[in-house]
Amino acid sequence: MDVPSCIICLGIVVLFSSSTVAFLSAGCNQRVAISQQATALSDSSKESNNEIELLRYSHKSFNLTYLYKEAAPGREKDKPIILIHPVGIGLSSWFWKRLMESYIDNPPIYAPDLIGCGIDHGADAWDPDKIGLFFPLSWVEGVETLMNEIVIPNWKEMQTLQFPNVLDFNRQMNNENNGCLVIVQGGLAPVGVMLAKRNPLTVSKLMLTSP
Repeated sequence: MDVPSCIICLGIVVLFSSSTVAFLSAGCNQRVAISQQATALSDSSKESNNEIELLRYSHKSFNLTYLYKEAAPGREKDKPIILIHPVGIGLSSWFWKRLMESYIDNPPIYAPDLIGCGIDHGADAWDPDKIGLFFPLSWVEGVETLMNEIVIPNWKEMQTLQFPNVLDFNRQMNNENNGCLVIVQGGLAPVGVMLAKRNPLTVSKLMLTSP
């Protein structure tokens, strides 16, 4: 089974710069040029009112959390973005918060806290003496639950509103460019690759970034 097309950006991604926001927008068929996007970032009058929310979901025996930023006006039906944070002491979805705040004309964005992370957000801690996990598979499964129970259903609902005709909806769903854009930071590349491999119909593009 072929892995969906991947965009690998090594050593050139500056997470919190306006150029990064413009690059992500281009990957989602952004309708404005990079120069226009850079201008928009500095123009407070053009900022959308959508805020970043801290939400919860359940996966197996874990209560997990994620950051969510709803789509800007006119981008509600665009493919959602799932941001996978790196792991390390104190790291969680907050890693992506500044990027999410800076991305103005955005599609729906989800940044899950991987199992064992996001304790400060209220997610359950992982006790290896009580529950055995397999990495990266267990992290992948946690993201899949979010994707299959929340991200994709929300996206399908918007697509149904856009394509009330059943034939048009089915045609849109079979388009290979549909599904999520998954962006993975640093050493969590195996999580992104496994997600794409296991979910070819719901992960349409994968972006690996470093450092």
